[in-house]
Amino acid sequence: MIDVNCRASVSLTHVLLPAMVKKQKGAIVFLSSVAAYQPTPYFATYGATKAFNLFFAESLWAEYKTKGIDVLAVSPGYTRTEFHQNGNVTSKPITGWQTPEQVVDRCFKKLGKKPSTISGFMNYLLAFSIRFTPRRLAAFFSGRINRPSAH
Repeated sequence: MIDVNCRASVSLTHVLLPAMVKKQKGAIVFLSSVAAYQPTPYFATYGATKAFNLFFAESLWAEYKTKGIDVLAVSPGYTRTEFHQNGNVTSKPITGWQTPEQVVDRCFKKLGKKPSTISGFMNYLLAFSIRFTPRRLAAFFSGRINRPSAH
């Protein structure tokens, strides 16, 4: 997961960014997650890699926005893909499900306008409100929500 979500992002950016800078034109979109905004018990590595993508994208946005390069971190919540089935994720999203098309639409609307975006109002509300929650409490409740069910 670290290789795919972090090392690949850095490596591809390292390879592709110089040509964009030379042309003074380009765009890079990083797939983050609402998990990047909060502690994620039972998904610790996943949440940490998505936080990496969020901060990496926002940092690159600040560095390259004056050079014609758009950088965006898109942070969707639960999206109907094969990810949940393949990862044996059984938790029920309190924020509801999105389609991949909804996430992509949000991405295109925000690319070039801001460094990061959260797809879905309930996801935004969750990510924003976590700022006012003590970290220990956020970790506790996130763990309660994400705890694997006993079979």
